[in-house]
Amino acid sequence: MRERAANPAENKALQRLKTRRKESHNRGGSPLEEKLVALVKALARQAAEADVRAERERENGRTKQ
Repeated sequence: MRERAANPAENKALQRLKTRRKESHNRGGSPLEEKLVALVKALARQAAEADVRAERERENGRTKQ
């Protein structure tokens, strides 16, 4: 049985990796290239989200002290 990611953003990113070539109208690259681009974008998005969460935690920590 395949595991599903708990994070909805991660699920969405994984779905994009599974997009069929004929559905992808804005890329002309190879299927492998498309998957790599989607993976890099997903990782960048996750890193940005983690940065935002960390910043919120720092801000919230300062106000509670």
